[in-house]
Amino acid sequence: MSVQRVRERPERLRTLPDNGRYVWLRLVDAAGEYGQAAVAEAGDCLEVHLEMTRWGPRAMRSLQRDMGWLHAEARRLGKARILGIKGVSGESCLGTENGSGRCSPDGPDNSVDGLDVDRTWVRFTARLGFRDHGLVHTAVLPVPSAESSPV
Repeated sequence: MSVQRVRERPERLRTLPDNGRYVWLRLVDAAGEYGQAAVAEAGDCLEVHLEMTRWGPRAMRSLQRDMGWLHAEARRLGKARILGIKGVSGESCLGTENGSGRCSPDGPDNSVDGLDVDRTWVRFTARLGFRDHGLVHTAVLPVPSAESSPV
């Protein structure tokens, strides 16, 4: 089987909270790792986040085989659907601005770069059997500590 549970949150899934809700997975085949994933129960769904670390025909064949594991896991948990979620950050500096792979504190807070529909992702997930694609926008509002909150 090429689905391996791991204890540590994979780097490509660093935007997901590491609070015990998710099961972290590493996807491997004969050529090595081809993806990182997280799964969690969400109502009648099994929520899955997938980040590919390698592309190509071999990785796609491996992923198609691993969909059997995902279906079995959903059935084991009594879930009616598998909900694929792809996170896209509005931060335009996720790559290299300060070398850490994240924005510097004084970077842009309200960028919408990269928030368009990812048509490649839609085609990719459709090849795996997903349908009824939709687009969800989210925004994060930090809650200030009581000391810094104006009363």
